[in-house]
Amino acid sequence: MPDRSHPWRLSVGTIAGLIVGVVVVFVFWRLSTPQEETSPLGEVTVLGGFQDGVRMVLNTDTAMSWKDNEGCTQAWIQHGEMAVSADPISEPVRIYDGKHQVDIADGSVDARLQDGTLDVTVLSGHARVGPSAACSSPSPAAQTITVPAGKSILIDSQGARIRAVSNDDLLLISGWQDAELVLNHQTLRTAVQQYNRYLVHPITIAGPSLDEIRVAGRFPINHLQPFLEALRDNFGIQATQDGSGGIALSK
Repeated sequence: MPDRSHPWRLSVGTIAGLIVGVVVVFVFWRLSTPQEETSPLGEVTVLGGFQDGVRMVLNTDTAMSWKDNEGCTQAWIQHGEMAVSADPISEPVRIYDGKHQVDIADGSVDARLQDGTLDVTVLSGHARVGPSAACSSPSPAAQTITVPAGKSILIDSQGARIRAVSNDDLLLISGWQDAELVLNHQTLRTAVQQYNRYLVHPITIAGPSLDEIRVAGRFPINHLQPFLEALRDNFGIQATQDGSGGIALSK
């Protein structure tokens, strides 16, 4: 009888070679192609898939992409807000806005890109800001700004400006990571601006006399009723829903 085992062995070898080739192509594609991520309006999204020691969380209505490459984790923010942390045992994280980069090697930051302005607040450790470059090409020291914890840097077409951030504002900036709006005597106008970021139908304030009322408390960002009840009980402010689903605050 003819020996048919040899052609079968060739087929198995060919199939194995194809599988290896597909795996190699997939791995190369995965390493070289940024992974797109979004967080829908009204949601906070915790991302996964990073090396140990790296954490990224996206706030409402945010789009970004990331990849592990060339000795660091690269992240491109397109719009919205993200929190990024890296500890000393991990490779550094580098955030890009198109023209600038923010390096985090030991600490955590909140980065928000809005209307062409990148606002980076350092929550712990420090961050270094400089011209955009690949991970293998650090920015020249003369063009790099080190930002310590408790400060933020605003970057736009006019340049970069560092400013101090109060403890109250640090809690407001970082609270969304725990799905909370943390207010410590911020104005009602500020509180409403923050809540409106999560709402399809915004809150409005009927009359400028209410704008400067100071509000304190911790409120869930995905549940508006506790906030409205606190305004009613503490200030006599009423919430009226209009025909489009928006809420007007009045007294």
